Amino acid sequence: MSKRLLHSDTQGSLHAAPATDRDKKSDEGVVANPESVVVTPAAVEEIRRQASKLDTPPKAIRVGLRGGGCSGYTYTFEWDQDEPRAKDTVLTSDEVKVYVDYRSMKLLKGTILDYQRTLMNRGFKFHNPNSTGSCGCGESTSF
Repeated sequence: MSKRLLHSDTQGSLHAAPATDRDKKSDEGVVANPESVVVTPAAVEEIRRQASKLDTPPKAIRVGLRGGGCSGYTYTFEWDQDEPRAKDTVLTSDEVKVYVDYRSMKLLKGTILDYQRTLMNRGFKFHNPNSTGSCGCGESTSF
């Protein structure tokens, strides 16, 4: 099993930043599904772009939450070369697969995963209606 943790950088690599607002709509106008996670076309395209740079294309990208960070939880991205686990939720869009583990899905239901480019930065943004706050550095969230 080969996984590579993806982290924040200024070169446009995959990274997560919690949304500071609690809206249920992405910047692309995509509306949330209260029972699942919605991945916008911009996020799908960026996942596809980053995966194409790898020597071995991954089967999926695993999105989830881990305990830690200033506010209690940190959003995670990991390339996954394996088949989904028994309790994973598998999201598929334009041949891009996103795995969400069972425990994370409880806190991610209703979330929109978007990718944004602005003058100051670029990266993935979670529009998570379950989040009650985030830290000042923007790398963690609380529930």
